[in-house]
Amino acid sequence: LESSFGFRQQEITTGADSNHLPGETGPANGSPYVFPISPFFSVGQPDGVFYNAGNNDSSDYSFEARLASPADKSIRWSLGAFIYDFSEDVASLSFGITAPGNLGEAVDKRTVKNKAIFGTLDFDVNEQLTLSLEGRYQEESKGLLERDTGYENEAKFEKFIPKAIISYDLTDDASVYGSYAKGLKPGGINGPIGVATGDEFYEEEESDAFELGYKSRFADGRGRITVAGFFNDVTNYQLTTPVAVAGSTAINSVATNQGSAEIKGVELEASFDINDYVTIGGSYAYTDA
Repeated sequence: LESSFGFRQQEITTGADSNHLPGETGPANGSPYVFPISPFFSVGQPDGVFYNAGNNDSSDYSFEARLASPADKSIRWSLGAFIYDFSEDVASLSFGITAPGNLGEAVDKRTVKNKAIFGTLDFDVNEQLTLSLEGRYQEESKGLLERDTGYENEAKFEKFIPKAIISYDLTDDASVYGSYAKGLKPGGINGPIGVATGDEFYEEEESDAFELGYKSRFADGRGRITVAGFFNDVTNYQLTTPVAVAGSTAINSVATNQGSAEIKGVELEASFDINDYVTIGGSYAYTDA
């Protein structure tokens, strides 16, 4: 029985001078921001030089527990559970600080929650043939709250993710294998900027990945060679897409699902121990995407 726990907390404060001006002129009203004219005289500014400022406070935790059978048996299995919780508060101010020195209340809140159960099963059919099966069922939710616009929504995704590997030992030093795995890239929320164009949400990107390979050792283990060919069939391909901002000439960007993609290729890797001190090796990869 194994378990692990992780916790992270992060606070980031940023500032940027996007207009390169010393600050807005006018009455200072007790503002702590000043623009120096000389060593003896300065002009108070209602806003600071760093017009674009922000705070980003985030925290997350994760927990996983796994129960596994002995590894020296012909049938090996494991069962586990996983949970992840993320929360982020974002304060962003541009061209105007109403309360000097105070970034005010966070305007955005983002959350991600993921919980899953998973299992594996390895079965030695005989001394040469091994079959491995894996499965994971997960539920993920993403939330977005924008306090300045009042927007609040949540996206939920559920998916079963399988994987299978079959391997065969040709000799004590050579083996071949084939594998299939479902790949998943989470979907999410674009929020208000995507509502006008029908892109408020974007779906999960999925891939069906196939691979065939050969591994061997030679010269009493001094030499090693690995060859693999792969093919990935991707659906709901995610891309960043520019969209117009309503009532403005500005351009924003959202994530959208743009059709499908195929990625195939081969990889070769080899090495050889010339002696106890010197090893030579090389690799080659070709990808057609």
